[in-house]
Amino acid sequence: MTGSDVAAAGGEPLNARVGRRSIRIKGELHPVLPLTQGEFDALLEYSASLPTGVIIGKRWKRYVRRLKEDPAQVADLLNWRIGKYTRESVDYPGEVDITWYFPEIVEAAP
Repeated sequence: MTGSDVAAAGGEPLNARVGRRSIRIKGELHPVLPLTQGEFDALLEYSASLPTGVIIGKRWKRYVRRLKEDPAQVADLLNWRIGKYTRESVDYPGEVDITWYFPEIVEAAP
C-alpha cells in the first residue's frame, strides 16, 4: 500500500496516530490504521475468533484469507485487518462496536 493508494477522507483525527484516512478497494472506502512494523508484529492474531476482555481501544490482527499457504499472500497487508473495540454500541446496548482497519506500515519516529 503506497501513499497514492491512500486518500484522506477529511474530518478531525481520531487521535494522534489514527487519522480518518481510507483506501479505495473495488469502489468502496475502507479505514486505514498506520502502524510501525513492530506494532503490527506485536498485535495478537485472532484470525478465527475475537479476543476476550472487551476493552475500548483493544486492537488485534486478523488474516482474512482462508489458508496461510502462500508466503506472498501472508506478506501482503491487503490480506490483513486490524480490529479495534471502538465504543459502546449505540444500536445494541451492552455491546461494543468493532472497527476494522487496513494496516499501513509507517516508519518509526526517531
